[in-house]
Amino acid sequence: MMCPHCEEEVHEAEPSGWIVPLGNTPAYSHLDGTGLCPEMTAEGYRPAQPVLATSE
Repeated sequence: MMCPHCEEEVHEAEPSGWIVPLGNTPAYSHLDGTGLCPEMTAEGYRPAQPVLATSE
């Protein structure tokens, strides 16, 4: 799996130090523990959802 914006590999673990007033904690993070890159949604900016990595 990879982040669709920066194409960095991700792992299935909550981001470290994630503090959000509303909503669920994301289930995926970058390998360094940060949340996936933000993207605009109908609810405002939210971490991206990972996509399958493509091999070239």
